[in-house]
Amino acid sequence: MKKLLYVVALLLGSVLLIGKVEAKITMTGLKEAASDAVSYFDNKENFTSNGVFNEQSFNQYQPYVNNIKNADLSNYSESDDKVNVYIFRGATCWHCLDEITFFTTKASEYGKYFNIKTYEVWNNTDNSKLMSTVAKKLGKSADGVPFTVIGKETYSGFSETYGEQMLNAIQEQYKTSDRYDIKNDINMEDGTLINGKEENNNTALIIVLIVIILFAGIATIYYVSKK
Repeated sequence: MKKLLYVVALLLGSVLLIGKVEAKITMTGLKEAASDAVSYFDNKENFTSNGVFNEQSFNQYQPYVNNIKNADLSNYSESDDKVNVYIFRGATCWHCLDEITFFTTKASEYGKYFNIKTYEVWNNTDNSKLMSTVAKKLGKSADGVPFTVIGKETYSGFSETYGEQMLNAIQEQYKTSDRYDIKNDINMEDGTLINGKEENNNTALIIVLIVIILFAGIATIYYVSKK
């Protein structure tokens, strides 16, 4: 009987542990993304290899770092009436830094129109899967970063020209009464499609594992009870 109770407890524990294996999508706002960029690109240790400091590489990022530091974000805040701008980025990506710098410096003038929501994809596989899901839903291909979504418009890479196009798209969206937001079709917290149209890979895997453990547990309980 004790063995049976032990098996039941082990089975329940396994199911509970698997239940915790869920999507861990992480979103960072503009202020946090700007702070992360400064923390990395303004740290000389990140440009030092085998005791040798690469001053040239470090210096090329300093104009961006200084622009972020000097930007006024004191009045920037998020609200539901603004247009959501989704930026999928890499932590050490130069063009991603360029885009974050652009929106940081434009926030004092245009921040009343947008909410910046960023997802780091190089160190977060769930964020990377979300990027692929978003791109697929919009009929696009996300082969690199930054990958930016504004309404149904997407932008791969970044340049000053792209930046101006994005600002125009944001303002057009802001004026539209029936604006589109990708969050209407995709749950941006777990990557699943809305209305149960499709489950992400993590959810499907969890279900499969739970079913396997349940069957294995039932078989084990039956075997132990027989003995």
